[in-house]
Amino acid sequence: MKTPRTVAFDFDGVIHGYDSGWTGPVPTDPPVPGAREAIATLRAAGYRVVVFSCRVLTAEGMAATREWLRKHGIEVDGITGIKPHAVLYVDDRAHRFVGTWDDVLAAVGKRPWNVERMLALPPPPITADQWKPPGAPRCATCDADVSSGIEDHGAYTECGHAIPELAQRAPTPPDPFRVGPGATEGP
Repeated sequence: MKTPRTVAFDFDGVIHGYDSGWTGPVPTDPPVPGAREAIATLRAAGYRVVVFSCRVLTAEGMAATREWLRKHGIEVDGITGIKPHAVLYVDDRAHRFVGTWDDVLAAVGKRPWNVERMLALPPPPITADQWKPPGAPRCATCDADVSSGIEDHGAYTECGHAIPELAQRAPTPPDPFRVGPGATEGP
């Protein structure tokens, strides 16, 4: 009997979505779309599928990974914390070595696909109460919006910092101790 050929899958970022990053030994994200179907197709074609991950190096991590795979209906032939012998390794942080080192050096520092995807997503929509018109005055100290920051006695932001350019336009409060022209009556 011929030994089945093995395809080894990294767990985080390949089978487990890993969008939340490392949150401890228990995986928390849903599967990568299509992972279950691809693994089932390989197994049906006679390949042995092994999951490898340093997540499973602890008993808690192994149990949590087994449970996560069961919960999501993903059947595999083995789970290990070491790189198994395989005809193919599928890993979100791997680089295929083709005999030259220049491309390896160029690949160092590249982000995994799921991080690139998250960075490429448009920012979440802002609600009407969050929207501020372009050019709205900003606090020079903490960059807070100050469009509603002029108070009776000068220009202050909601954060409490004075805004000099608004303070110049703000009405000057009466000085009860001033004498001479423009003096007001005391308190």
